[in-house]
Amino acid sequence: MAVAISTVFELAGTMLDAFLQSRQDTVVDPVETIRKIATHRKLSKKLTDDLVSAYQDEPEPTRFGVINAFTRAAQQLTPLERIEMERFAGSLVNGF
Repeated sequence: MAVAISTVFELAGTMLDAFLQSRQDTVVDPVETIRKIATHRKLSKKLTDDLVSAYQDEPEPTRFGVINAFTRAAQQLTPLERIEMERFAGSLVNGF
């Protein structure tokens, strides 16, 4: 049990470091980046537009800002779609 708890704290620390780093990683054109990711994932035009709108609600020209757009837009999806979108957004912490 102690090993498991220790491992969880290590993973949490690693994830926190990655999120903090994502706020430092500047994205030159966040809207274009969001559109490219959406195209690569074959997302609908409506969802892509929702992602861009979500970014514009709280613009931050960093990797974190792009991730935030995905999690913000996910709030409008069905529960299963939301989980999938938020998982995907979490994967962006390590880069695009």
